[in-house]
This record gives sequence, C-alpha cells and structure tokens, in this order.
Amino acid sequence: MGQKKTKIIVLVIAVVTAAVLAGVFLYGGDARKLREQINLGQKYLSEMNYEEAIVAFNQAISLDPRSVDAYIGLADAYMGLGDTDAAFQALQDGYEVTGDERLGEYQNELNDRIQVLWEEWTKITNELPYFFENCVYLTYEEREAAFRPLVAELQEFRGRAPWIGGVYADLSEVYRALNEWDSCLAVREEGYERTGDAYLLAHEDDDPHMKTDAYGTTLEGSNFKWQLNEQHQVIAEEITEGQDQGSTMEYSYDESGRNSVETYTGYYNGELSITYVDRYTYNGDGTVNVDREGVNYFNGQAESFANGRVMAFDKYGRFTEDVSHY
Repeated sequence: MGQKKTKIIVLVIAVVTAAVLAGVFLYGGDARKLREQINLGQKYLSEMNYEEAIVAFNQAISLDPRSVDAYIGLADAYMGLGDTDAAFQALQDGYEVTGDERLGEYQNELNDRIQVLWEEWTKITNELPYFFENCVYLTYEEREAAFRPLVAELQEFRGRAPWIGGVYADLSEVYRALNEWDSCLAVREEGYERTGDAYLLAHEDDDPHMKTDAYGTTLEGSNFKWQLNEQHQVIAEEITEGQDQGSTMEYSYDESGRNSVETYTGYYNGELSITYVDRYTYNGDGTVNVDREGVNYFNGQAESFANGRVMAFDKYGRFTEDVSHY
C-alpha cells in the first residue's frame, strides 16, 4: 500500500513538473515571437515601410494583447502613413486593454508633436514663393537654381508630417516650376492616397467655378479660362465674365523657357477698347525691358501708341516693381 501511494505521488509530481516545464517553454516561445515581431515592426518603421510595420505590430498584439510596445509601434506606423485617427485609436485600444498610463502619455506626446509640426509648417508656407506657375521671367537653369533646394526641404518635412495635404500640393508646384511633370503627378497622387485631400486630384468647384487639371494647374477661375501648351505653359487667357468679357491675352516663350511676347486684345462692355503687343528683353540683372506697341480705342477713335518700362523680378521669377518707364 505504501509503495502504491509512493508511485502515485511520484507520478503526480512528474505530471505537474512536465506541465510547468511545458508552460515555461510555451511562454518563452511566445515571448521570443513577440520580441521578434516588435523588432520586425521597428525595422519596417526605420525603412518607412509603414504597411508592413502595421502587419508586424498587429501580429505582436495578437501574440500578447497587453504589449504596450506593440501598440506604440502600431501608432507610429499609422502616423507614418498620415492616418492620425488610426494612430490615436491604436493607443486608445491599447489603453482599454492594458490600462497602462504609458499609452495615455504617448497620446499626449503625439498631440504635442503634431502641434509643433503644424507650427513649423505654417512657418515654411509663409516663406515659400507663391504662384510657381507664373515664374515667367526665369530660364530653365534659373528655375533649377531657385527651386531645387525647396524639393529637399519639402520632402524632409513630408516624411515627418505625411498627414498634411498642403505639403504634397506645394511640393507638386515646385516640381511644376522645374518642369518635372511625372514627379508632380506622382506626389499629388501619393498625397491623395495618404490624406484623402480631393484638391490634390483634378477637380472642378461650383464656387468660385475653379477647375484644375491633375497637375494642379488652374484651367478655369471665377471669370477666366487658361489654355496650356504641351509644356504646360499658359499660352492664352480669356476673360469669361464681367465688363472685360471677351478680352484675351496670348503668351509666347523663348527656348530658355522665359516669357518673350504677350499680345492683348481688350474689350469693355462688348466694345473693343485696346490692343497691344509687349516684347520682353532680359538684362541679366534681374530686370526686363518691356516694349509695348498698340492701339487705344477711345470714343470710337483709334490712337496708336508706343511705350516701355523696366520691370524687376526676384530669384523665383516674381514681379517685384516697375523700375522705370521710358
């Protein structure tokens, strides 16, 4: 009897020991898998491969729903894609499961980070040149020197704040100024995918009747239409509404990409009011001579005239002032 009890006790101890050892082995295996998935997710984050990072961190969460590191990594991956709502939801889901205050603190950290980035973006936009498509006084080489540094600046910021649609719009306009149309289109499509900003696609608004193409170039406004050539340069503008309806401006460009001739036909209340031709001569010092010849129709009488002026422009091709008339 005593020997039988001893055998039973030994058997129970062996079974319990085996179960404990098996549990330790299984737990250790899951712990290793968890760490591998988190490390994999961090690797994808460092490579900016955010879709794969999301997969890795979600797999880590399935292994251990209480892994704070996995939820934080998942939030970072969503931030990388520009989906701030999903990032905060990941942290909230993690907090509801774990009750860990680190996840709440990370939400606050993300809020602070986003606020800082918005402030930085406001500063950048205030310093960016405006109306990139109108840098008509610059050669292609001058555009390269002026606008190429902006590409790196905007790309770097896009990597840190991919949820801001304006970054993609401005970067695409810089590519327009550089005549890199494939890059212009690609960055607008990427921006739409990440932010859902419909203004990054070709669109038409009811008010103020604004129509753009897929490159973000304005085709129609509240009272005008533009016609573009194969290089996406504006070659004709027509006034479609108002007292000047019917007036047109035609633009020509030289081989360097600069504006060379403008021909204007003006109407006022349906009557021909003025016609003129402007011819541009560049001085190489940031100024351009504009020689004008035309006919002014006043009270039904035609009066021919000729005049000229010197205009100054900055490194981005923006008109700054009339230097003189002659």
